[in-house]
Amino acid sequence: MTIAEELERIGLGKELEQGRSEGLEGGRRSASLEIARAMLACGVDFEIVLKTTGLRGEDLVQMRQ
Repeated sequence: MTIAEELERIGLGKELEQGRSEGLEGGRRSASLEIARAMLACGVDFEIVLKTTGLRGEDLVQMRQ
């Protein structure tokens, strides 16, 4: 394997890892939003939902509108 091929392989590995990481983060955020919706629908206090889900206040305000 040439140096260029090895560098390309390493670069692709880093891109794949970054993609996986971003995908996992997106999945966690999606799950948190779902949980927050359910909690708010059940009448759970806004501040408790914030602390429990780790979402930002802006996310929950948008959800309530």
